[in-house]
Amino acid sequence: MKFRVEVVCISDAGHEQRCGVLEMERRQLAMETLGLTLCESKAVLVSLQDFMVAQQAGEDLNQRRCCPDCGDRHPAKGGGVIEVKTLLGAVEVANSRWNRCSCQQNGPKTFRPASAWLRGTTSPELLYLETKWASLIPFAKAAELLGDVLPIEANHDTVRQHLQSTAQRMEDELGDERQLYLFDSEPIEPQDQPPPDGPITVGIDGGYVRPAHKEGFFEVIAGRSVLAFRRAAEDAVSRSASVTCRLTIRSRGVDSGS
Repeated sequence: MKFRVEVVCISDAGHEQRCGVLEMERRQLAMETLGLTLCESKAVLVSLQDFMVAQQAGEDLNQRRCCPDCGDRHPAKGGGVIEVKTLLGAVEVANSRWNRCSCQQNGPKTFRPASAWLRGTTSPELLYLETKWASLIPFAKAAELLGDVLPIEANHDTVRQHLQSTAQRMEDELGDERQLYLFDSEPIEPQDQPPPDGPITVGIDGGYVRPAHKEGFFEVIAGRSVLAFRRAAEDAVSRSASVTCRLTIRSRGVDSGS
């Protein structure tokens, strides 16, 4: 049997435009021929993406063709395309240059209408996946993973640059952070700081205690910290100590802590 995938674009005026996306043939059913393969699914997505981008860009140019003030058509200065990297592959977007209408005196003589919506050459979804995966695994592995599951050619240097630019943008949005100090007073220079207190000795120990009926056990973990002396205290050999205990109860496979 044969399969043919088509995409239909219906304009606001009701006009339809069809485009063949992919044709496939299956003869004998097997696990390898069940449904779409990875290559076929990538081909479908690439063709569908190209068709949709062309229709969207063409419709946007038609809507911007006339001057919003007087209604006259903007004279064409020149054509051109720009490559945009999307989640489903790189696409070429119409990027024409037009002369500004004679009724508009301010601004440059020519302009590109696509600049009203075109921001950069990489789609936000692709940037999101690149930065998300590159923050979890090495850049080369992130680029390899993107190329395995999506119909794109990812480069580890590009992934690294996109991650760094995104991180820098997030840092710039935070603004100047106020430096926090432990105390509200002004910071003290190292040479003006008083001598530190004496050393602290910390001891930690633990053990297991069985209950009366020998069902489960108690785990006791105790810790103690002892400060040798405080320089600001009157008694140079005074000691201060604090005891921290943690009791963990494990009985019949159920853990609880206090």
